Amino acid sequence: MPQFDITIAGELNLDLILYGLPEQLIPERELLAKEMSLTLGASSGIVAHNLAALGSRVGFYSKIGKDAMGDIALQRLSSERRSRSRVRLIASPSRVSEAGKVPFRLSPWKEGRMRRREFIAFIGVVSILPRAARSQQSTKVHRIAVLHPSHPVTEFTELSRFRYWREFFRELRQLGYVEGQNLLIERYSGEGRVEDYPKLAREVAARNSDLIFAITVWMVAPLKQATSTIPIVAMTSDPVDLGLVSSMARPGGNITGVSVDAGLEIWGKRLQLFREVVPTISKLGILALRRNPEGVAMRETAEKAGISVVGPSLLDNGSEQEYRRVFGFMSQEGADALFVDGSPEHITKRQLIGELAEKYRLPAIYPFRSFVEAGGLMAYGIDFREMFRQVARTIDQILKGTHPGDIPFYQPTKFELIINRKAAEGIGLVLSEPLLARADEVIG
Repeated sequence: MPQFDITIAGELNLDLILYGLPEQLIPERELLAKEMSLTLGASSGIVAHNLAALGSRVGFYSKIGKDAMGDIALQRLSSERRSRSRVRLIASPSRVSEAGKVPFRLSPWKEGRMRRREFIAFIGVVSILPRAARSQQSTKVHRIAVLHPSHPVTEFTELSRFRYWREFFRELRQLGYVEGQNLLIERYSGEGRVEDYPKLAREVAARNSDLIFAITVWMVAPLKQATSTIPIVAMTSDPVDLGLVSSMARPGGNITGVSVDAGLEIWGKRLQLFREVVPTISKLGILALRRNPEGVAMRETAEKAGISVVGPSLLDNGSEQEYRRVFGFMSQEGADALFVDGSPEHITKRQLIGELAEKYRLPAIYPFRSFVEAGGLMAYGIDFREMFRQVARTIDQILKGTHPGDIPFYQPTKFELIINRKAAEGIGLVLSEPLLARADEVIG
């Protein structure tokens, strides 16, 4: 008679995940997704699968149709990449009682003993090895921490609205790391509270995970002070200039990662492209966080081109009220175009920034594609998706035993121009055909 560590009653269904669609879906318009996948969708089914993958014996009570989708759901429930889980149909359950309890009737497993639309599943992690050998050669479960200064932790998933998070988790999966099986992820967000970043970083270090993936110097610097032993995979601007490592080629210590620094001279290239859209720029607004060195480069680029900079350029805390105040002031000062720096707080507030730019009819150029996908006009910069994929590869190297100090910092080599045609029409701009032809992607 099977014995369960836990019994779960709930739904078993599938989610259809579509990739390659814009963040803002256009009503009554057909769109083609680039990829799709079917995965477990019901939380009860996901919990049952993950508990089984971690070694628990799980009884699962549900109803499912005897059709193709039902077969796929059973397959997803019972096996996922390296898991050797099995679903056993061991009895026909009676109906759920009115009190909400599940009255199981367990009997020895015999194939075929089930009613057409009901089953109890026994999920147990099964290996080809004997029990004694399994206990000695169990798969290691890696525990990593992911730390972002402002994104909600709910975005750190394969279902995130941000394409780069989706790519990160997809790359981890392709490398053989499946959350709930051989990977545990602890997610942390600074929620945009700048003054609390150092404290949060110290708390994360104190958790003593196998590895920490941290974004921006404001998270990595206090982590460096807090630990010299936990491997840190950093995503920052130039780590040498920031004092995080001594060399890009051989970082040494416990820190490596990717540099999102395309060089401050990239703002000259952005201005060149921007002038093809807004050739009469005379007064430029700058949206930059005070602690981001890009703000100085943006101002110098404008001044070298003979363009005046207007308005309060630097933000302190990145609150919604501050964004609204700065946009209003820039408009009063007569700004006719806008530079936006790559601070992560801006990415989190990208929807608000796009709405305010449209409200004040300010053409803007951004450093990353995610701004344009949220309604911004245009972006020229690194491919963030590739950077996050590279982070996953670096994590894989470290978890397989490579010392972080021996892994060179990855530097971007690919740049992309993304244009939002609909955003241009919304503020009365006409985009030239040569510019559209040079764009890597035109949205809208």
